[in-house]
Amino acid sequence: MLNVQDIFVILILIFFILFCIFHQLVSRGIVKSKELRIRLYGFDLYEKKGMDIANIQAVITALIIISGQSFLNRNKAEKFGLFDKRKHPLFPALDSKNAEYINNHYKKIIINIYWSTFFGVLMAAFLVILLMI
Repeated sequence: MLNVQDIFVILILIFFILFCIFHQLVSRGIVKSKELRIRLYGFDLYEKKGMDIANIQAVITALIIISGQSFLNRNKAEKFGLFDKRKHPLFPALDSKNAEYINNHYKKIIINIYWSTFFGVLMAAFLVILLMI
């Protein structure tokens, strides 16, 4: 018979596997999308070489900021004004027009980011609860 700690360990492993699956889907979508990289960088920086993990994570962070700003300012006419006021040092081509295009055309990647984040938070929460038991 399984006790509570065994169940928590099994759930943590399931959440970890689901987190990895969705994170891999996001990474694959970013690496395969030449247009997304052009909209962020202004040119395809990784045309002849592969993207490294740090830059994939930076693109994920930019997508989170874009979708978060869209969610918070969904009723305002100027949703992405933050990108016109200040240029991002890593993504020089990111302005409100590109941010709106990315938000409208890359919903699948953004939804996979949300699922990955959801399972990561669940994994961390169950790990903390397991440590407290």
